[in-house]
Amino acid sequence: MAGRGGEFSVPFNAGGSTFCDRPVSGCLSRALRRLLDNRYVYQPYWDHQNGLAGSDDWEARFATARKASHAALASHATGTVLSIVFQRLYTPHCQDERRTL
Repeated sequence: MAGRGGEFSVPFNAGGSTFCDRPVSGCLSRALRRLLDNRYVYQPYWDHQNGLAGSDDWEARFATARKASHAALASHATGTVLSIVFQRLYTPHCQDERRTL
C-alpha cells in the first residue's frame, strides 16, 4: 500500500481500528529509538556491571553507538539498523541464559 511520498506503508490494525497508516519507518522510529537508547540492552553496560576488564569506557561507547544508530535511522540504512537492533535484542537473551545456569 503506497503511503505519503510514494513510500511503502502498512496499516496496523489494533482491535479493529487503524493504529498507524504512516510509512513503516515512521511507525517504528519511536520504538526503535527507545530500544537503541536503552543502556540495559547494551552489552558493554553489562560487561562493566560484571567487572570485566576494558569496560570502564562503556558510557562513551554507548554515546557513540547511540549517535551512529540514530544516524542510521535518519538515513534509512535498514541493514545497519537491523544489525544493531538484533545485537541489542541478543543482550537480554544472553542475560536470561546466564540467570538459568
